[in-house]
Amino acid sequence: MWLRMASFSLVALLTACAGVPIVPPERLGNTDQPVRVQLPERGKIVISQELRKNVTALNCREFSKRFQVELKHTSYNTRIPMHASCTLRKNHVVLYPRNFLAPGDYRLSIDRKQAWRYFFGKPELLVRYINADFKSDSDQVMTGATPAPKGSKIEGEVNYSQGDRTDWFQVDGENGMVSLTLLGENNGKEIDVTVFRADGPKAKPLFKLQHGKALTARLGKSDIFLRVRGKRYSGPVKYSVLRRDFPITRVVSVPVIDSYRVSDSTSMLLLEAVDGMAVKDELSIKGKKMNGELISLGQCLVTSVEGGQASCKLPRVPKVNIVELRAQVKVQG
Repeated sequence: MWLRMASFSLVALLTACAGVPIVPPERLGNTDQPVRVQLPERGKIVISQELRKNVTALNCREFSKRFQVELKHTSYNTRIPMHASCTLRKNHVVLYPRNFLAPGDYRLSIDRKQAWRYFFGKPELLVRYINADFKSDSDQVMTGATPAPKGSKIEGEVNYSQGDRTDWFQVDGENGMVSLTLLGENNGKEIDVTVFRADGPKAKPLFKLQHGKALTARLGKSDIFLRVRGKRYSGPVKYSVLRRDFPITRVVSVPVIDSYRVSDSTSMLLLEAVDGMAVKDELSIKGKKMNGELISLGQCLVTSVEGGQASCKLPRVPKVNIVELRAQVKVQG
């Protein structure tokens, strides 16, 4: 009984010395004192230490011997073995437990006094989760995507270490193109922004957004989705994606039904109307001569669209014999 009380007192003393539990990511200042680390979800507590450039010839095992990290759960005194790696982060020695740990408070001690000349800066306390969206809303999956309507700016914040890694947005629209631009100078280093097209229940990746570079996708055939993800180990990251919409234009050949002269300098053409044609649209008119040669007759301004037919005013009268007229118009959609 006395032994259990003494053990409990020791744990309470260590917990009191460690103070308020730290939630990663965090730079550890005074590494002589143990710290309490809060793990809110099943994961791995990770310690990353930057290496000096002039010691990169040493192998990773040699670094891990000089950089001693002790990890224990606050409720018991069993040491949790740490595995060393120098490949997870470039120019860093990284230590982490081999297995994922249960949620709870942990006690962490670091000793690098014997090897201070090998390391640069302060150790960084990080965390890796099995599920980094344990506090995320329904927008952590595509089916719960937040609508991002036309004319809106897509904004928000993700936080890997706080359990809100992923945000999904639905970019809807019809018969148009959408341009997406990731804003913010440092966003690309801490988040991954990918554009998907819905393909039934699945999503097909189209491209990833890069800072300051506008990329476009077509709307209308299927839904477009935007996924924003915080990169592993990152803390809070605010993001902003600029959305710009513009119509799709296409050139359509329009059959000319009839033409007649209005004055010495003006002709009127009667045409078949096509979807998207409107008053004041400009049509490009070409005429075919007797020998088969095509000549441009200029622009014809649409004056009316009614009953499947349209008329346009051509500010000229051909001076040569035309056996056939051809009209082309740019329409949206």
